[in-house]
Amino acid sequence: IVELTNGDATRVKISRALNHLKGKATKDSLFTFYFSGHGTENGELDLGREKLPARVLICALKEFRGRILLILDGCFTDSLADAAQVLPHYAMIGHSTKAYEGFRDTILLNPNMPFTEAIRGHTTRAIVKALEEQSGGINIAELVEKVKDDRYIRSKSQEVIHRFNTEIRLRTMLNS
Repeated sequence: IVELTNGDATRVKISRALNHLKGKATKDSLFTFYFSGHGTENGELDLGREKLPARVLICALKEFRGRILLILDGCFTDSLADAAQVLPHYAMIGHSTKAYEGFRDTILLNPNMPFTEAIRGHTTRAIVKALEEQSGGINIAELVEKVKDDRYIRSKSQEVIHRFNTEIRLRTMLNS
């Protein structure tokens, strides 16, 4: 498992991690690429100071052996679905709309001075909830239907998309 968060998630570090993992993948591997953050309408993942274009990510994934699961909890990530169709065995969960919950007042250091911030992550929470409720394993298509039915996602009219050309099942390995 390679985890790159916040300032460590740069184009260069993501490319290095993908190249490293690509060498370890076998035809029986399941590679999961998870992203939670901002997405742009033209298919870029916003990494903060820079963006990761869909074509760069998909090009890096083209040579992976085995199956690929893309979980993209960000706005307009359906833009990547078009690019991902060149991958031989993949499934993708993403959004064709904005993927945010809205705004809430947040109190951090000073309880007398709250500020408003955008809150994201409904898709991630819905996926975790569905996996926790499932014993054994779950098919990605079934998982997407559970995520679409999540009350928070429905209330925000977020459109969750699922594109695939291979069947992928996940086993739940969450800590209790």
